[in-house]
Amino acid sequence: MKKLLFTIGFLLFASVSFASPNMMAGVIASAPPSGGGGGNIAEYFGNNTTSGTFTAIGNSILYNTGATFTCPGTGTRTIDELAFYGRTTSGTAYYLMAFGTNASPSTILFKSSAPIGDSTSTGHWMTSTSFTGTAQCTGGTTYKIFVAGDMTTTEGAYGGASTGQYGRDHSGGTAIVGGTFGATQSVTGDDTLVDIFLRAHVMAGP
Repeated sequence: MKKLLFTIGFLLFASVSFASPNMMAGVIASAPPSGGGGGNIAEYFGNNTTSGTFTAIGNSILYNTGATFTCPGTGTRTIDELAFYGRTTSGTAYYLMAFGTNASPSTILFKSSAPIGDSTSTGHWMTSTSFTGTAQCTGGTTYKIFVAGDMTTTEGAYGGASTGQYGRDHSGGTAIVGGTFGATQSVTGDDTLVDIFLRAHVMAGP
């Protein structure tokens, strides 16, 4: 009997002693999920500010010029929203948004698929979530965000440091329903008000 117990004990000891490190680790040292950590998170980029002075957008196109808007993360990111912080002082006004390269002129990469109506008189994020074109950006690359309004009752907010300015192009506005944004957009606006509040949102990704 003693000999049998000794034999069983020896076999158990040997199975533990000579097991591979992975076998011994078990669930404590389980492998990380496929793809690992450090993936791109969902986040906004641009000027994510909600306190400033309002200026009329109607009959013009506003965009970031002094401020640099850099796509966050790495690789190809999917954008599911463009927005500007604004209001409509009376009635219902319409606006369009676009996203383009940081060049002169800017190549429009994607834009609102149709004019968006708004009638809220208090400041809020006025969004565009349906696009024509490929709504993507590349992490680490700088871009321009544009907004066009059809009436002077559409206002966007601005403020902040004097180094962040926006340009205003008067070729838009009244032609908004006909498709204000073409293949390219001029970035030689004649106004230099401070820091228009434009932003984009990227989805989480690998």
